[in-house]
Amino acid sequence: MLLINSSRQPMSSFSSLEVLRISSSIAELGTIVWEQLICLLITWIIIFACVVRGIKSVGKVAYFTAPFPYLLLTILFVRGVTLPGAATGIKFFFYPEWHRLLDLRVWSDAAVQMFFGLGPGWGGIINMASFNRFHNNAKFDSVLVVMINVFTSIYAGVVVFSVLGFFSKMSGKPVRTVATSGAGLAFVTYPEAIAKMPIPQLWAFLFFIMLFLLGIDSVFVQLEAITTSILDEIQVLRKYKVVLTTALCIFSFGCSIIMCTNAGMYILQLFDWYSSALSIIVICLVEIIMVMYIYGTDNFLTDVEFMLGKRPNLFWRISWKYITPIVLIFILLTSIIFLREITYNGVKYPQWAVVLGWLSFVSSVIWIPLYIFFIMILKRNTLCSSLKRRLRPLDWTPADPQDREEYEAFRRQRRLPKFMTESEAEGPATAEK
Repeated sequence: MLLINSSRQPMSSFSSLEVLRISSSIAELGTIVWEQLICLLITWIIIFACVVRGIKSVGKVAYFTAPFPYLLLTILFVRGVTLPGAATGIKFFFYPEWHRLLDLRVWSDAAVQMFFGLGPGWGGIINMASFNRFHNNAKFDSVLVVMINVFTSIYAGVVVFSVLGFFSKMSGKPVRTVATSGAGLAFVTYPEAIAKMPIPQLWAFLFFIMLFLLGIDSVFVQLEAITTSILDEIQVLRKYKVVLTTALCIFSFGCSIIMCTNAGMYILQLFDWYSSALSIIVICLVEIIMVMYIYGTDNFLTDVEFMLGKRPNLFWRISWKYITPIVLIFILLTSIIFLREITYNGVKYPQWAVVLGWLSFVSSVIWIPLYIFFIMILKRNTLCSSLKRRLRPLDWTPADPQDREEYEAFRRQRRLPKFMTESEAEGPATAEK
């Protein structure tokens, strides 16, 4: 049974009844929307063609998919700011509601949004950075990425709210009313505003092409991160990288087919609500704890000094060791405490769906402790001795032989203590075997 509501606006009705063909709740899975499935298949074929050769093909494609959305964004920016009522929307975007700064939920939502924008913890940034030369100025790159992300967020906000200001003027509704969030903004409100412009087909085409390029660009990075992780862990598969990439694309396509059902939007909202936001905060918290408190802050600062030629100052030590973990714990707790009841278009989710959402969150992070315990149990007689040995920094050296030799000489020159080797970590029992 499809969800039909006569009080809906035409654009919202078209999106729900024609594009999504959405059911009345997540409990009614319905059937496959074949137009969506065909589009999904075409998208994954394009993604496969772009990543099949690994970082070489991804790098070449990125020369187009990364800057071209900025060109489209600029075209939409010029058109948006010249529309009547654009100033009203831009003012609404920049003018703060000062009393809301005391609301912890606002800070939590803003922090989570930064996680989505920057992408830390997903593995993509670290994976792509690993292909740089060893002594690349990672500090400069990190600062540059953050600056570009902030600029892009503001720039895109102006583009969106200038059009929303125009839509507000044309519809006679306040900007606060027409400004929606989530998928509704991209697929209902903004297209409805574009429909009121001259030559709406042109602006709609540019807008959705931009969204498509941004979407597949993100998939490139994440898929390459998964592929590289598997190849690093199971090196025998390196000869079959094309086969592995093909299998991952087919698997991902298969998993996403359920999103093409009548209840697909409910399922997408469920995973987005519980799995992506919370799990990535936990993963980042685990990363900072492992690097700063197990590997060691001094070891990490020494590694950065060796790579960049200059030791990070006190600000970075305090930030990495104290400020970042505290902020991450705060974000995680506030995200859980202020987690709102999940709904989509006013439709509440049943309790079993909420439980499923929490399980999706657990499934994203449970592999971290499971893998740790697997390694410890595999190489130790007792769990207690495993914990004592494994919670110490192991020997880390660069992969390149020349870089490794220089790194070891660098540590000897500064009379730094040696790391525990892998054989020492395995203990006498394993060594005897």
